[in-house]
Amino acid sequence: MSTRLSLLLLFLIGVSHSCTDSFQEFEATFGDFTLDTDRKIASFNGTIDEMSQMDLQEMINLYETVEEIRFENAKGFSSTSAAFSMANIIRSKNIRTAINESGEISQLGTYVFLGGVERSRVDGGKIGVSSWQTVDGTEANSLSEDDMAHEEFLTFLKDMGWSEDIADAFYFFSLNAANSTDTYYLSDEEVQNFELLN
Repeated sequence: MSTRLSLLLLFLIGVSHSCTDSFQEFEATFGDFTLDTDRKIASFNGTIDEMSQMDLQEMINLYETVEEIRFENAKGFSSTSAAFSMANIIRSKNIRTAINESGEISQLGTYVFLGGVERSRVDGGKIGVSSWQTVDGTEANSLSEDDMAHEEFLTFLKDMGWSEDIADAFYFFSLNAANSTDTYYLSDEEVQNFELLN
């Protein structure tokens, strides 16, 4: 191999590494998700819906290095199926979930958080719960406890590892704590009793 060709190959290799290193210096954004430069910690600040589900799936498909999702703000009630799907993706990939010091999760954001294989929060982070509405505008807390409308929530909690007793207690407590237009923030004792952190 000629000296000129060798120098050209070394130059191209150097450019390739330089481009890769420069790329890794920038955060990657997927909708409301922001992935850090190490591609291990993602933050979420937005609404839980079909779009955030697709963003999460795209991020995980591209970066299997993701280890933790940190919630700054997560809420929304437009798609229960999207929230449960996000939680299942998180659990299937053994990803941790955490709430930042000024973070706040509520509505379906709380259920997505529960998908974490390990769940934590910094002091000051809030976990909110509330009721939800049926398609005709009926508050779920006005339905009888044996109404089949509750089943998908209870099944989800049990699939995530909660016992039937704790799943029932947490879910119906959430319904009765606040209507769908309000939010009740759990005390430290309630968070512990419902085993939301581990």
